[in-house]
Amino acid sequence: MKPDPIIDVKNLRKEYVTPAGKVPVLTGVDINIYPGEMVSIMGPSGCGKSTFLYIMGMLQPATSGSYKILGRDVLGLNNKERAGFRRDNLGFVLQTCNLFENSTVYENLEYPLIYGKTPRSMRADIIEESLAEVNLSHRIHHATNRLSGGEQQRVAIARALVNRPQVLLGDEPTGQLDRKTGDKIMKYFEKIVSNKGKAMVLVTHDTEVAKRCTRSFLLEDGVLKEQ
Repeated sequence: MKPDPIIDVKNLRKEYVTPAGKVPVLTGVDINIYPGEMVSIMGPSGCGKSTFLYIMGMLQPATSGSYKILGRDVLGLNNKERAGFRRDNLGFVLQTCNLFENSTVYENLEYPLIYGKTPRSMRADIIEESLAEVNLSHRIHHATNRLSGGEQQRVAIARALVNRPQVLLGDEPTGQLDRKTGDKIMKYFEKIVSNKGKAMVLVTHDTEVAKRCTRSFLLEDGVLKEQ
């Protein structure tokens, strides 16, 4: 029996209002993503990939349609509810790591736990567990600006995991890495998603990254087409 989808998107539409009129970006996106799946979204620059990812990350509103995560229609949430749901259920991995450069690895991972009001007594165990997922336990007290680019991206992945989200969203997460390091990062994503039953959506221009995913989609003319 097939499990319920973690992500359920139906007829999602997005348009921008400009002085010249309405500009459609998404014209009816439909997609279901299940536990253990890593899905890539590809398409030319300006096709709406980032817009779709921002809507999925609850960082931008849709014009219409339905978007459910874990069975909850999140488009109807107010600002406070969205912030809390995003904090508890979503993890973001971006092309730029956006780490606090003058802080340690531990401090970078502690910040979202503080924001999430995790008790101080629990933080160390959660941080150590997240770093172990990406084989960086030995770097826990290192300054982030002394890490390699690949290590910094692994810290960013660990930071995305500390609140134990069910959905990971990646915006070109291997885009600034060499092929060998990018391959390692993809292996971590594969392990995390398959072992933990999470779902991940990756926006990428890299066909090699897309091949590593469970399914790959092309965003074209405002709709998703499975490849």
